[in-house]
Amino acid sequence: MAPHIYAVAQTAYRAMLMSRQDQSIILLGSSGSGKTTSCQHLVQYLATIAGTGGNKVFSVDKWQALYTLLEAFGNSPTIMNGNATRFSQILSLDFDQAGQVASASIQVRGQLRVVGDWPPGFMP
Repeated sequence: MAPHIYAVAQTAYRAMLMSRQDQSIILLGSSGSGKTTSCQHLVQYLATIAGTGGNKVFSVDKWQALYTLLEAFGNSPTIMNGNATRFSQILSLDFDQAGQVASASIQVRGQLRVVGDWPPGFMP
């Protein structure tokens, strides 16, 4: 059985604190396997256990608001998933010396997908 996503986050966080080296978690799977949901749980868990030290730049609420916006423009229904994420993302959480979340950044890669009835010969 695969480890719980919180256990994966905890292991990476502890390894970062002990070794003082960057850690990576890569989420792979087929459509509808829970990659996006797992990412959201990872961020929420890490921000909760690490804390933000009163940081006004990053919070779980701000992350959830940003992700709601990304989903609004980057998700669409597919045969396998009624709300499939149609973009790739690279999320980086930066931690300070105390192990608290200092900042976060996200890189989004995707293709604009416009659905509609287009006149013959028109290519958007």
